[in-house]
Amino acid sequence: MVVIREDRYASQLQPAGLVAALSAAGHVVTVVGGDADVARGPARLRAVMARADVIVGRGRSTGVLTALGTAAGLGVPVIDTAEAVCGVRDKAAMARILSRAGVPTPATFFAPIETLVERVPARSYPLILKPVHGDNARGLRIVRSREELSHLRWPERPALAQSYLPGSGMDLKLYVIGGHVAAVRKPSPITPAASSEVQQVPLDDRLGELARTCGRLFGLTVFGVDCLETNRGPLVIEVNDFPNFTAVPGADALLARHVLAAAARRTDRRGPR
Repeated sequence: MVVIREDRYASQLQPAGLVAALSAAGHVVTVVGGDADVARGPARLRAVMARADVIVGRGRSTGVLTALGTAAGLGVPVIDTAEAVCGVRDKAAMARILSRAGVPTPATFFAPIETLVERVPARSYPLILKPVHGDNARGLRIVRSREELSHLRWPERPALAQSYLPGSGMDLKLYVIGGHVAAVRKPSPITPAASSEVQQVPLDDRLGELARTCGRLFGLTVFGVDCLETNRGPLVIEVNDFPNFTAVPGADALLARHVLAAAARRTDRRGPR
């Protein structure tokens, strides 16, 4: 097994929990850092990947995505593919795919700031602006009026904006590992919540189908769906590849089982060695 991750995830819950679960079960796991190792020795990394039963990626950097693409070209199963990760890395493209598929989302706009000032209707304010390739709630900006938007200095052109809907301060998170779906409520990173506790949420058919639909749209098998609960039902804010699965019971074991299943499928295809 080979796990390729960005350095920024070295101290986070994942993929450390997955690696620990696989190691505890007696499997040898090689952990490779992202861009630096790829840049230093692509030939060595290619040889390591060619011998692997499965490659797991955690990250969106050029190094991680390049490695995932190389592994797929070698015929090694990858979790998840570079194409799938890229599909949710670009938030503007993600929003278009969700909208075209009929997935309920907040009103979303993608245009230069001056165009947004002219075209975004007053009813859609306040807006939340997001970096197109941002993650972990970095770089978010709430804009409450057309006048405020007109004076905003935003580093990207065009800008991605969504209607910012009031909520309870808790975000609904749908977490998927293979065929397993879990739901939790977590404090929003941008809206103050009355409680800081993570809450387990009973999974109903609607939430399960919403999560699986997002997985099918992007080709992801290990992912999270950020939702906002409204009177009309949940709205999908965004889809994220390989989250930390915080508060998902047995997440490490579920991830290990999913990875081992992919490895077993490759072994079956290759036959006895």
